[in-house]
Amino acid sequence: MDNPEMKRLILCLRGLAIAALPLMVIEFAHTLAVGRSFSVELAGSALSFARGDLGETRWTVLQALQSASKLPWLAMILQIEGIARLLGAGETFSHRSALRFRRLSYAILGIAIIETVERPAIAAYLTASGAIPVWPEISVFDVVRIGLLLATALFFVVARIVELGVSLKADADLTI
Repeated sequence: MDNPEMKRLILCLRGLAIAALPLMVIEFAHTLAVGRSFSVELAGSALSFARGDLGETRWTVLQALQSASKLPWLAMILQIEGIARLLGAGETFSHRSALRFRRLSYAILGIAIIETVERPAIAAYLTASGAIPVWPEISVFDVVRIGLLLATALFFVVARIVELGVSLKADADLTI
């Protein structure tokens, strides 16, 4: 591949994937190992609970709820690395690259869904466990992740464009 812009893009994608993965692992391990409090913003007010006040079971459940969105991020990072690998091999318009873009859109959709239900799930658990007395009024605008949903739509469109490019390439190869 002789295109310097494509080489820079591949380098950036790989750098992003390589840097993000250890940072996610370190953040998650640090939170579980030495986290002393749990903080969440519900209904416009920040709530903070000390680890000892919550009890170990409640604290672990709340950390799991708050960390649930990390798994789709991992899937997204792996898809970005796969896209960089395919671009580096010169497979811009192939079935495999279309599949990677589609999987990337699914991972982003997973992040959007999990982050949308995260605060209501935490509020429900805090209310059910007695940590807060009443269910906070949570606005739909506070929980729906419009930016992530738009990114999902964008990568669905990119996947479809790549699929159409593959079919156009196949048609051109047949007619020549």
